Amino acid sequence: MEQASLLSPGEVSEVCDLIGGQSQSRQFAAAGVPLPEFVYCVGCDQDLPLCAPMPGRLVKPVACPHCGRWHFADDHTDDATPSAGEACSAGEIPFESFASGDHGAARRIVEQLLGLGYDGANRRRELRAAVHAKFVCVPLGKDLQPRGRAFEALLLDLSLGGACFVMHGAPHTQRFLFDLAPTGCRGTQVIGEARWQRQERGGATRIGCEFLHRPGEPLPLSDGDRSLAL
Repeated sequence: MEQASLLSPGEVSEVCDLIGGQSQSRQFAAAGVPLPEFVYCVGCDQDLPLCAPMPGRLVKPVACPHCGRWHFADDHTDDATPSAGEACSAGEIPFESFASGDHGAARRIVEQLLGLGYDGANRRRELRAAVHAKFVCVPLGKDLQPRGRAFEALLLDLSLGGACFVMHGAPHTQRFLFDLAPTGCRGTQVIGEARWQRQERGGATRIGCEFLHRPGEPLPLSDGDRSLAL
């Protein structure tokens, strides 16, 4: 998988025109957030005219018009200002207090642990390793529909079957979407269900999740509502 490159000013303008007009482009710039990134469909190996989930904004499921594969993408009708990275409230502590590691190795570790781009015969389901990588998390209901705004969280460890992460505050759902594009693995979205959680210092919560499907496989969403198709 190739590392996502920064969009040129012209490409940013084009993306924002597609997803909601020039006003959204100015909104991103004013908020000082990273430029929006295309949703990459691994099913048909191409970028879609959608923005990937961003912290502080609403998310919606959308089906690829070419292969029908489901993705969670930014909801362009949301007028909220995106979050400019991790935001700590009074009394909260930064994610760096929970783990340390080689940030540059995150993509390689994630790919190896999830078996992305590797021969399936070499995958080790029992392998679990520490990962220090920020990602975008979306709270989901039992019906796997979004139940709140996306937020930034930190992966602490990862395996083919599940993950442990830390978030600010307390969760209000038991299921979560892991969008791992910020780790360099474009198009990698996995749904997990909380199996345990523990309150940490500074108002943070550590959560252990089991994945509901094999990473790299299509998201287990219903194809019944085609009104969500792109």
